[in-house]
Amino acid sequence: MNFPFPLKRNRNQIIPGEPSFPSMLSGQDPWDLNFPLFQWSPSDFFYLFMAFATVLIFGEVGAAKTTGSAAWILLKYMELGMGGLYCCVKPGDRELIEAYASYVGRSDSLIVVSPRINNRCNLLKYILKRPGIVCNRVEQIVSLLMTIVEAAERTERSSLQGDKFWQRSFANCCGTA
Repeated sequence: MNFPFPLKRNRNQIIPGEPSFPSMLSGQDPWDLNFPLFQWSPSDFFYLFMAFATVLIFGEVGAAKTTGSAAWILLKYMELGMGGLYCCVKPGDRELIEAYASYVGRSDSLIVVSPRINNRCNLLKYILKRPGIVCNRVEQIVSLLMTIVEAAERTERSSLQGDKFWQRSFANCCGTA
């Protein structure tokens, strides 16, 4: 696997121009949303609130989005101890993320959810146990199942794709069960 930067770095090695996390704090509150995470240039900062908003990277196929700018941001997030969800579709993406985590010493932080790995996400259990639900849990489960049905129909490209009859019928059956 080729990276656009060297991946042989000691975790404690300080790279010139990259301050260590403790020195970045300098008495600042790291949970302040105006906390600067890193600098794009001498006058452009990337603040914590920007990480919570949305980061969108555009580019053509083969433009090194995953191994370029996205990799740099993801590595910065991991170096700072941040967490997140990274959904992989392309073959090799999961291995790339695992290599990034290894590079910054965060391999133990990864939880990979995959059919070939024992980690699973039980969505029904999550919906039934999550706090703060103010409406009927049955409605929440029906909503989840409807989302799954809609996603499955989109991938099938069936002739009934535009027909909402089956979706309404499913919702009625689930709602009265």
